[in-house]
Amino acid sequence: MASGEEKRNDKVERVLEEAVARETAVHGRRWAAQYGGYFNDPTVAAPFLDVIEDGLRAKAPDVLVDLGGGTGFVLAELMRRRKLPPGVRLYDMDLSDRQLESLPDPRIRPLKSSFLEFQRAAVAAGTERLMLITRSTLHYAGLAGQKPLLRHLRGQLRPGELFIHQTACNARPEDALLVDELLERLHSDKWLPPLDSLVRLCEEAGFRVARVADAPDLAMDEATLADRYGIAPGEMADIRARLGEAYADSPRWKAAREGFVVLLGYKILVCEAA
Repeated sequence: MASGEEKRNDKVERVLEEAVARETAVHGRRWAAQYGGYFNDPTVAAPFLDVIEDGLRAKAPDVLVDLGGGTGFVLAELMRRRKLPPGVRLYDMDLSDRQLESLPDPRIRPLKSSFLEFQRAAVAAGTERLMLITRSTLHYAGLAGQKPLLRHLRGQLRPGELFIHQTACNARPEDALLVDELLERLHSDKWLPPLDSLVRLCEEAGFRVARVADAPDLAMDEATLADRYGIAPGEMADIRARLGEAYADSPRWKAAREGFVVLLGYKILVCEAA
């Protein structure tokens, strides 16, 4: 009989798989154009890459894994910037075949896996040092999935090893409410925490949050949201009306000529396994 923890992990696994499956229409070649190219823009990615390179210099891992790395953009940019430790092995882990089929360089090894299925032994052996990174993925686990996901990732690291993630969150709770209501109305189980909650969750999972850095906002426009989440025009008009009334004074809500834009905040957290 499955334990309570196994049942919780199975539920989180289903949430992750369903979220990824829902978005496969924009995977592969279309991914680079999402939200104006945010996730394939070297300038936008630069703060995250800078923090990763600081971690690489400090820890000199033998293996670097990008969890939910999609089309391999982050790892490819690290290669292009030529600051990787000599001989480090690169893995792009993703659940989507279409994303992994788009990897830009043969030196980036594909690893088909979900977060909760990922095991250190799949990429690192013996005394090899491991570093994990991820950008804009933790929210896929939903509210109930954050604790088991973070605990699992901590379990794959040895003390002193790093997990560096750029995660959608907002410093002000009222901004988090706007984004979470938007996601709920898009029929998504994703959850974006306030920053202080994210830090606490990481610490409770067994990480020491050594650094919090800023990352550029993501402008989520109505047209892209409708396409990505499969929302019909009438329903999107209702969403626009509801959020426009409830959050008219929010600096994160912008009325636009073609619908609306919600500004999603990001922070980069350097988490060291305690």
